[in-house]
Amino acid sequence: MPEVYFRVDPRLVHATVMNAWVPELEVGRLVIADAKVLADPRRRHILHMSAMDEVEVEFVVPARLGLRLKEGADALVLFSDVDSVMAAAEGGLAIDELNVGHLPATDGRSARHPAVHLGPRDVGQLERLQKEGTRVYLQPLPNDPPLAPFGIPRPVAVKRPRRPAPRSPSEGGVHRRRLQIVNERGLHLRAAHVLAHAAGKMSCEVRVGRNERMVNAKSLLGLTTLGAARGSWLDVEVEGPGAVGALDELEALFESGFTEGAGP
Repeated sequence: MPEVYFRVDPRLVHATVMNAWVPELEVGRLVIADAKVLADPRRRHILHMSAMDEVEVEFVVPARLGLRLKEGADALVLFSDVDSVMAAAEGGLAIDELNVGHLPATDGRSARHPAVHLGPRDVGQLERLQKEGTRVYLQPLPNDPPLAPFGIPRPVAVKRPRRPAPRSPSEGGVHRRRLQIVNERGLHLRAAHVLAHAAGKMSCEVRVGRNERMVNAKSLLGLTTLGAARGSWLDVEVEGPGAVGALDELEALFESGFTEGAGP
């Protein structure tokens, strides 16, 4: 069975999900559980584009969500609101944990977190889910502490992907080089796609950035946020199996202008 995570966030596919949660949870697909989105071709197209081909994007009616999750890659399920979560639960889906990551301020809602506002209906539904065995927590970003939604805020233990134990320094550590963007158009969308594709085939971790701001080089969306023009120097870090060879390959890719050649 695939590993599945559940999140309430009416923005659905956006920068926080793609740059923070997809890498954190190591999922290969996003499942949008929203009947209105499923019935809106234009909205579905926008959400597909927002994923930048980094992960699969699927759409489903909440009540049929359980059938969709039995097979396939590990998934992050996104709900627009708590009503959709309840529809999925009433359809027979067992939700072990629910991350309430964002609910905007509206009339009748009060802040439980700067990014999460709950109204009486939300509170009643979340309390019902907890009584039925769902661990509900508030966590807008992966580096925020997961907090209980009711009463005095307190940390909640939540599941995350199993990651290998850190290697000792004798096993290689982090390898770094400073590489220059040489193609005329810089790290534009096509070049970023070439870099993300190459990094994605590497067994090691690959990070790229500058001024201490590093992004996952396997994330197309993350690369496009760097705004690296021709002549820019980027720090490239690799860590893990095959790191040295991967760094040589990445240096050659930079020197080729991401197959576009050096600018005039």
